[in-house]
Amino acid sequence: MGLHLVDLYRSPNIGIFLKANDKAILVPKGIANSKAAKLATDLDVALCPTSVGGTRLLGPLIAMNNKGVLASRMIEDYEMGEIYLKLGDRKQAAQALRKAVQLSPEDPDYSRALSELQARPVR
Repeated sequence: MGLHLVDLYRSPNIGIFLKANDKAILVPKGIANSKAAKLATDLDVALCPTSVGGTRLLGPLIAMNNKGVLASRMIEDYEMGEIYLKLGDRKQAAQALRKAVQLSPEDPDYSRALSELQARPVR
């Protein structure tokens, strides 16, 4: 086990921005890919860039352990889908993402709508 020194957004308060368990680390969208990858490598877990309610403040809005995730009601359906997908629950991910875009996966606009939702700026 190693101790790794980190700062995010020029802040030493990493618990405001990150949330991790033994399976994954949730990092805010917009963090440098190299920094996010290093965090996941340091902890030897899956990387899950996401947001909650469009914000970077994952720490105060999510509680998680190896059995599940508790999230603020501010979380958007597409954000739940991203988290489910990285935690390996493809069925729940698909349901959340379908609800987010209100389209069937067979609909030609499904991919476009999903991409637009995921590209929303982080507040």
